[in-house]
Amino acid sequence: MLTHVAIANAKPAAKPYNLTDGDGLFVTVKTNGSKLWRFRYHIQKRQTTLHFGRWPDVSLADARAAREEARRQVASGLDP
Repeated sequence: MLTHVAIANAKPAAKPYNLTDGDGLFVTVKTNGSKLWRFRYHIQKRQTTLHFGRWPDVSLADARAAREEARRQVASGLDP
């Protein structure tokens, strides 16, 4: 599970990389230092990524809440 400190301390690298939180939620750290919340899920046998926004505009708690809502929608057969 991610923490606020781990996200804040993540530094840009030569290539974008992901910090995973669990259950499909992760932060992509881009080469310019921006950090974007994303949620990866499968629906109709296709992998899809949902974007929640930039960190810190979207907090860790808000991203987790959005992930749970999206998971409920996927479980009921809807594409969030």
